[in-house]
Amino acid sequence: MSALLLPLIAIVAGMLAAASVVIKKSPDAANLIKKIKPYEAGIGAAALVLGILRLFIVTVAFKIGLIWGLVFSACVASCIVMGFLLGYPVLQNLLLDELSEDAQAKSEEMYERLTPYKVTSGLVAMGTGVYLLVIGFIF
Repeated sequence: MSALLLPLIAIVAGMLAAASVVIKKSPDAANLIKKIKPYEAGIGAAALVLGILRLFIVTVAFKIGLIWGLVFSACVASCIVMGFLLGYPVLQNLLLDELSEDAQAKSEEMYERLTPYKVTSGLVAMGTGVYLLVIGFIF
């Protein structure tokens, strides 16, 4: 059961991170994304923590096979990136309120520069999550 947790979190967080692309491709998904949008920071935190925990077993994935190891590594990396980017606005509100206006402006600028990576990592996470989920059910 825990082996399926990473792919499931990757797919859900990927849908949130790449919401604009997902909605363009499937307008029916807009309703689902709207329902889970309030939980975006929590899902991002779960993806970040799970990605960091799974980072320690990446070498084991390569013992299963090269393709499996590469896909697993990509899923873990995208979960870490997405988790950070999905949870960043909450971090900004909690921690940066006490900083100077200059630090807040720099933080906002950094987040804007990182935002395009959110969509890319979301698409990677959805693809690798689906692959790991399907292969997990087959084997």
